[in-house]
Amino acid sequence: MSERVVKCSMCGKALRPGQTYYKCSVSTCNSGRLRLSFCSPGCWDAHLPTARHRSAGYTEHVN
Repeated sequence: MSERVVKCSMCGKALRPGQTYYKCSVSTCNSGRLRLSFCSPGCWDAHLPTARHRSAGYTEHVN
């Protein structure tokens, strides 16, 4: 069984197992096929200008 490689949605860096990653708190960024993951708060912040969120935050997760 192969594992799915998770990559940062902004910079493309692979997220290693056990690494902390960040997800946008806005539901449209995490629904359907669009599941955005970010390697750092900086990459999450870089996604905001194009996302047009009114009020957003991020949550921490472990890969």
